[in-house]
Formats: sequence, structure tokens, C-alpha cells
Amino acid sequence: WTQNVLGTMLVNSADGATIRGAAIAGDLIIAPGVKGKVTLTGVTLRGRVRNLGSATVVHRAAPKSEEGKAEESAPSIRPEEIYTPGTTTGETLFFEGRTIPIYRERERNPFSKDDFYWENGRVVYAGEEFDTQYGVDVSSHQGRIDWEAVASDGIDFAMIRVGYRGYGASGTLNRDKRYEENLRGARAAGLRTGVYFFAQAITVEEAIEEAEFVLDLLRGFSIDGPVSYDWEMHDATYRVYGTPPAMATACAVAFCERIAEAGYTPMIYAGNYVTYVKYDQGAVSKYLSWYPSYKKETSASLVPPLVYRMDYWQYSDSGIVRGIEGRADMNLRFIRK
Repeated sequence: WTQNVLGTMLVNSADGATIRGAAIAGDLIIAPGVKGKVTLTGVTLRGRVRNLGSATVVHRAAPKSEEGKAEESAPSIRPEEIYTPGTTTGETLFFEGRTIPIYRERERNPFSKDDFYWENGRVVYAGEEFDTQYGVDVSSHQGRIDWEAVASDGIDFAMIRVGYRGYGASGTLNRDKRYEENLRGARAAGLRTGVYFFAQAITVEEAIEEAEFVLDLLRGFSIDGPVSYDWEMHDATYRVYGTPPAMATACAVAFCERIAEAGYTPMIYAGNYVTYVKYDQGAVSKYLSWYPSYKKETSASLVPPLVYRMDYWQYSDSGIVRGIEGRADMNLRFIRK
């Protein structure tokens, strides 16, 4: 392995690993079960080695050529070159032990407990400020989909995964094996159709690479929905684990700007943690927002809890929709009247 890592790096190969000339901004975690030798040659480690296995860790000095190579491969586009930080209101919220600033540019969540009720297995919006549409988001995991049946079951739009970047350190770009089939099927069934990409960019360069990859996949297709950037981080197994908030924000902005330049409408998918901890909400306020928060009929409250307004709400991961085998992700789109 020779690439720089802006967060924590995980070694999980039982045979060990050789890392040369890389700069690792976080910890180097050696997973349980790793028994081989882990050799670090000319590695700059800002954190510490956390050896949870029985591996032997060997540190070696790098030849000058390797040191130079590592220096040259450092990210060349800095966050401050990509976006201007948002303006905070002076108000804060408390989230997972952190005090989080509230940004002036993002509109506040307008919903109240009287705005939603549950009916026939779906959340229904009863407010007067928005029109709503029901939608599903799908990938190859759903298998073959009968899109005509989906459209006949009260579904108005579809968000289709076109591809993803792998979790591993190499971060390979991959197309969803059913994206073409799903795009054609959803469009033929008359559904408003958008796409999403599961992102794991840790540099601006990688975010732009992801955007270009998506644009290549969309050539020859016509879509009328948004193109969503789905950058997720839940634990240390994710490639983006430890990415600084400024870089995470810069990656989101860089992706969305490239998508907008190509004539599509960009959108950002983000849950509470990424919204509050990783993204400068002022910097991403110009893009559509897609927010996941799962509800069911017995939920104490059906109101999406985000402090900001969202354009799309992924309200369930266990919906039942004709034409989709098994459980489906369910969404509401809010359209201001």
C-alpha cells in the first residue's frame, strides 16, 4: 500500500501487509486475526499503531525516492479552495456528546407532530405547506424489479444506485450491476427517476473522480430526478473513517458542483452524524437534502428529527411495494406549494 490516508487505516488481511511511503492522518489499526508481518517503510503516522491481532509490526526508514513519492502523492486540492465556510447563528444543539453549531444558510425543519400519520403501511403527510410524492431507492440487492408493478402501487419516483466506491483502502470504483436495467425500467414505467452513488472519497480529487464516473455511467440515459452523493461513515471499517470535517465537506461540494456543471440537479444524502459532525451545513445548503430516519406505525413520533428541512425523507427501510421482492426503502419527497 502506497497511498496517503486522511483518516484511520485498517489492516485486516490475515497475511499482514506492507505499507510504503504513506502518510496516515489517524491510527493504524491491525485487526484481530492478522497473524502475518505488517511492515511500515517510510510511513508517517500521526496517530498510533493499535495492534489487536498477533501481527509483528516492523518499522523501516524509507529511501529518499520513496519519501519524495509519498510527498508528491499528498492531496493537492485543499478544502479552502473548494468552499467558503457557512455562517452560524450562534445557536447550538447537543449531539452525541458534542456541541454542534446551527447554520444560518440552512432552512429549519418546519414539521410538527400533527403533520404526519401512518396509514396502510406508509407515512402520510397531512400538512398544508408541501405536496408529497412516494418513492423507493434501490440497488442490485433488490434483484430483478417489476417496475410496472411498482408504479401501480402508488410510487411516484425512484432513486437508483448507479455505482459505489469500495470500503477497502484501495477504494475501487464499481458500477451497480443492475443500474442500466433499473434506469430503463423505472423510466419506461413513467416514474420520476434519479440516481445515487455510494461515495467513499477522502480527497477532493477522489470526489471529482466519483462524479466523473457517475457522469460516464449516465451517458445515453435521460433522467429527470437528482443525482445524489451518498457519503457514509458508521465505524472504522469504512474507508472514510477519520476524514476531517473540512475535507468531507469539500468532497461533497466538489462532487455536487461537477454534477451541476453537467446539467444535473445535485443532492446530498446524509444522516444525523454526517450532517451535524462532518458537513458544514452552510457550504452544502444550496444542494437538495435527502435525510434517512426510519419510522414505523408504533413510533412515538413520526416527525423526522433533523433540525434542518429536508427535500427527501427516507422514512423506512422495511416497506412493502409490489414488484420488489422483500423489504424496500421508502421515501417521501416534499415539494413546496
